[in-house]
Amino acid sequence: MTNKLINYALLLIAFIFITESTFAQQTENSIQKTLEEKPIKKTEKTKTFTSRLWYGGNMGLNFNNRSLNLNLAPMIGYKVTENFSVGLKLPVNYINSKFSLSGNTSSYSNLNYGLGVFTRYTFFKNFFAHAEYNRVRGRELTFYDRPSLIDPNKPREFLKNKYQRNELNLGLGFRTRGKVGFEFSALYNVFHNPQIRATPLSIRAGVSFKF
Repeated sequence: MTNKLINYALLLIAFIFITESTFAQQTENSIQKTLEEKPIKKTEKTKTFTSRLWYGGNMGLNFNNRSLNLNLAPMIGYKVTENFSVGLKLPVNYINSKFSLSGNTSSYSNLNYGLGVFTRYTFFKNFFAHAEYNRVRGRELTFYDRPSLIDPNKPREFLKNKYQRNELNLGLGFRTRGKVGFEFSALYNVFHNPQIRATPLSIRAGVSFKF
């Protein structure tokens, strides 16, 4: 009788030991699998400054046999949140045109540049709202049809006036998915001067990285 009790006790202890070992191994495997499937994500507070930066720019080119218009605007943004960004941009515009005036062909070339700040908010999937303020400067023509505006020191060039101008462009845009994406936007300059021949509406195409 005593031997039977001892055997039963030993079997019970062995059963408990095997069960406990199996359960512990299963728990360890489950925890390891969970950690592998769901890695710890960085929160907004743990992201570094450089990890929040993104880069991009717009470029436009128009030309024919008498004129060339090149626009370039590199930008760098900082993600305050996943959907809201602020940043800086450098708009540059180069123009070269030829005009026939009083039987002579005269040329007009100019480099305009500036500095701007912008904000951008992604409100639905790949669609974003964009607002930017630019301070630009350069030279421009006032009239194209008066011989008196020809530069006396350069008979084939027009006289140009220096200017500084503020721009406030507001609009919407769309960006393709991916780390590197193409974007398209339509912006309206609410500070537009109606006396200037340029249109207040601009259609832009560009690229962005890590946005």
